[in-house]
Amino acid sequence: MKAVLKSRIKCMERKYTYDLFYKIDFIQPGMCYDELSEEKRELYCNYLNVDRITFEQLQIMVMGTLHVEVERKHKSTTPQQMQQTITEVEKYLLGENK
Repeated sequence: MKAVLKSRIKCMERKYTYDLFYKIDFIQPGMCYDELSEEKRELYCNYLNVDRITFEQLQIMVMGTLHVEVERKHKSTTPQQMQQTITEVEKYLLGENK
């Protein structure tokens, strides 16, 4: 039973990841939010994990317009990458990086 559930969860994770990247494939450098179709605006807000109305109200309050460039989220740093960076900085500060 556990193996079946794990298999189904992995399958759902793969499908969700594929669907998400397929749906945000429209995001290209230089595109602006106000130039997107209604469907793509909804997809973009879902990608950002924010309510569309909230996103649009904040953009208008802060920027004064919805003519803002859309961009992909930056990949977050993994704990291993963070530890590697800390180790490199420590070596540099201790003079071991010569």
